[in-house]
Amino acid sequence: MFEKELQNIINNISANSDSLHIFGEYAEYMYRNDYFIEGEHIRTANELILPLLLKNYNPNTVLKEKYSYEDYLPICEFLRNFLTLRDAIFYSYADNKAVTWDIDENHIKVIINDDSILRQYASEMMVFSLNSQNLPYDEIEADPVKLLKGTAHFDFDDMNVVKAFSTIESIIDWKIKYYFSYIPESSDVMLDGYKYSLFIDVYKKILTLALYERYFSKANNLSGVITYREDELLGQAMQQHPEENVNTLKKLFRDIAESSRSTFNYIPIENKFMLYPTCFSLVDGISNMLRYFAKTNPNSFSRNVSEIMGKGLVDKIKLKFEQYPNHRLYSNVKLDHFDPKLPDIDLLVISYEPSLGFHVFIGEVKNNLPAVWGKDYLKAAGEKGFITKAISQIETIKSFLSTDSGLMFIYNLAIKAFPNLELGLLFPYGVCIIVDTLIVSSQSVGMFFPDNKIPIMDGDILCHIIDESDGDTNYILFHIKGHSDFINNCTSRKTKVITIADYTIEYDIITLNKMLALSKNEFVSVGAIEKIEKESLDSGYTMAGALRHLGNKDYYMDNEDMPQNMSLFVIH
Repeated sequence: MFEKELQNIINNISANSDSLHIFGEYAEYMYRNDYFIEGEHIRTANELILPLLLKNYNPNTVLKEKYSYEDYLPICEFLRNFLTLRDAIFYSYADNKAVTWDIDENHIKVIINDDSILRQYASEMMVFSLNSQNLPYDEIEADPVKLLKGTAHFDFDDMNVVKAFSTIESIIDWKIKYYFSYIPESSDVMLDGYKYSLFIDVYKKILTLALYERYFSKANNLSGVITYREDELLGQAMQQHPEENVNTLKKLFRDIAESSRSTFNYIPIENKFMLYPTCFSLVDGISNMLRYFAKTNPNSFSRNVSEIMGKGLVDKIKLKFEQYPNHRLYSNVKLDHFDPKLPDIDLLVISYEPSLGFHVFIGEVKNNLPAVWGKDYLKAAGEKGFITKAISQIETIKSFLSTDSGLMFIYNLAIKAFPNLELGLLFPYGVCIIVDTLIVSSQSVGMFFPDNKIPIMDGDILCHIIDESDGDTNYILFHIKGHSDFINNCTSRKTKVITIADYTIEYDIITLNKMLALSKNEFVSVGAIEKIEKESLDSGYTMAGALRHLGNKDYYMDNEDMPQNMSLFVIH
């Protein structure tokens, strides 16, 4: 049904430059006029139809059926529905309980039974929103749209244009900070015939063009779609990289286009590129290129990129925690000397908690390329799924930490992490250690794992939480443990009804009622640690002392093999 309708559209649309321009301009128009959601829907619809038009491209083709300009909007709506329901088909094949299909003659009802699927979509919108906050420029003095209003195209004699480009440079650095940029920009690691550093430099040049054209078209209410001759772009690139072979640069431009998710399209028969600037500037071109490299050259990707990529998210989170003096970080902690079957701990975070003792995060980190469609999401689940593996590893580590050896391991690590603490003075009745487990992913927040109890966090959201926490572990725990509920409170499930040929189809969608926001906390910066520590010393109160006062010996240990100042060890 959908395939037949799609083929009819392809047959009746001219596969030429005009059609490519119209589809791109529809998305650009929506973005330009602040219809962001509509722009996103059209942009993703273009990912389906534009490769098919490019495959059949003929500059001299004529229409078999006349489409008016207004007809393209319902076509894009159909394409968007096609993509959504195609994903649902993949999900139901993977798990027939996750999605059910109720068919009654010409009426089809698609029911998402697994709330984690819709929660994943909502979480990604939340991540985009959080990443888009705190613009890196003064919105009054340096807004590029305001600066470019009424200017001539690329008029560098106009100081407003110069200022706009300065702002654009800061925006690029800000954007790439939130892109999948875990490989150093100066890295000489080889992609498919060119260095990563060369790719980044050329990509940033295209991104500069895209952002300028995006803001210029919005400022002056002009069409946003731009066409470049291939030799024009190559000439500029050769001036900036005279040491490079022209064929290397030619391949690089074409690879960026091929990986761009139809936002920067190469037309071979005419040797030209068509750029949709707003669309291009909104998608993560770095992860797109790495995904393309992994698809076209999987062995080289595994050999050259995977290890760097895997380590990158761990290092990013580590830096976030290390900004606070009450936290100590360890990564890739080996446990095989206890048992060769034990996995490494990707991230182990110890915080000093006055009057309590220590808090420990045990984190498994899975830094997979961000998902684009249903098949990507399914890589998390199943017997070999990366989230399946992470859950298994966490459970194995928890079992080990419940043993005497595991307890001693955490205790000794915590004591060594803060060697300057006077434990006898601060904790005369013993220390308490609380351990919480966590899975951090660049792709999943628990999609297809509705019954899982281990928190699964998006890496970007976790970094935002740590930034806003000011080093307060309770703040971090509150947001980690409540994240799914927060998303549920911001969203609602609705049913969308569409008609395709003779069929009526209902399917579940998620809508946002409000956006997730994080309040700025104050803790380390206002001396809270010192204050709590002083109150504990002045009053004589500690958690261990309170538990011993209750007389419950389950809360402390008299075993000769245990440290005598260990009072409580809890693993969540």
